[in-house]
Amino acid sequence: MKEPIKHWKKLKRGYTFKKQTFYNSAHIGLDIIAPEGEPIFAWQDLEVISSEYGRDGGNTILIKCPNNKRLFRLMHLQFQIIKGKYKEGQIMAQVGNTGLLTTGAHLHLDISKNGKLRLNDVNNFEDPEIYFNWVLSL
Repeated sequence: MKEPIKHWKKLKRGYTFKKQTFYNSAHIGLDIIAPEGEPIFAWQDLEVISSEYGRDGGNTILIKCPNNKRLFRLMHLQFQIIKGKYKEGQIMAQVGNTGLLTTGAHLHLDISKNGKLRLNDVNNFEDPEIYFNWVLSL
């Protein structure tokens, strides 16, 4: 498995899965600060099942991976992304600065369990840092 983003500066965690940190308990996932236009790669064969513009998150995609019950959500992308299948290592998006809840170029990444995005259920989310086996410092 590859990583979705190679050149990032730092990470801001909003919620450490039952422990509040930087933002508040409503921010679930990771914000990875990277230059605008930085490519985002398919970390394995996957499918973008939804691509839309949301007022708060800007250009947002939902991703499913084969044989995987997780749902990945990437937000604040530079452009709207074409739905469809992407091969591991293929560029599928770029870091952006879209949506009302952004203060600079970054990638928001969160992972829902069981293939369903349930924003009001903190227990439905998985830690991306552990999933990607990242050793990140704040």
